Amino acid sequence: MKLLIALWKQFKQLITEGKKSKKELLAFIAIEFNKTSKEKVIGDQCLRKWGKLVSQHKVVEGNNNMSGNERKDWKFFEDMSECLDKDVTVKPTYTAESSAQKLGLPSPSKDCNDIEEDEDDTDEA
Repeated sequence: MKLLIALWKQFKQLITEGKKSKKELLAFIAIEFNKTSKEKVIGDQCLRKWGKLVSQHKVVEGNNNMSGNERKDWKFFEDMSECLDKDVTVKPTYTAESSAQKLGLPSPSKDCNDIEEDEDDTDEA
């Protein structure tokens, strides 16, 4: 697993530069993996394993971000955090509230309060 993570770190810029899809990158990583490892893998195996690593990272990070939870540790957490620091599926670049503000719209929570106040006004009229 360490080798897969290390190879992802080494070649992930190929995705961000738009030169390869995730599936293509992991097929390429499988070739590189086979050059240095006794264990032989194919791209689909790397794709499935990478998905499981990302999923486990989300579980640990989610647990650790919730107050009151006992902190979980995972031996690949730091390495995976480095790999995923700019992955929008793990850390979204914006939320609905921040995107509304960028567009000059009221935040979703403000809309709900305005609706409730408007309904109260119509009852009195």
